Amino acid sequence: PGKPRDRGRVLLMVTPFAPWPPTHGSARRVLALAEAMRTRGWRVALLTDEDPDLPALASTPFDWIDSARGRPSAPQAPGIERMRTHVHAELCRRVLQWRTALEPEAVLVCHGELLGLVEVRGRERWLL
Repeated sequence: PGKPRDRGRVLLMVTPFAPWPPTHGSARRVLALAEAMRTRGWRVALLTDEDPDLPALASTPFDWIDSARGRPSAPQAPGIERMRTHVHAELCRRVLQWRTALEPEAVLVCHGELLGLVEVRGRERWLL
């Protein structure tokens, strides 16, 4: 078998939450976007930093799903320091790993918490 790009364009979505089951608006938007991209011929990968709900995985629009565990405990106070905990070493490593394996045409970083991932971007398009 060839590389994933040989079988269609790939979108890598990176979220600071697991969108299944879709229990909040952001999760519903991520799932709707993934469905829309699939109907347009894209293959969609999801990388999250939360553990998946395995029974719910059967009905997701993703071709690949991975969880980058290892987020450090967030400070109790809200704010920028709490947000920064989402971009941790394991998540960065997994983004690099999936970029290499899938050669995505685009990487969609869902939510401002993950803006620090800009440090590991490549030549593909990056969207927030």
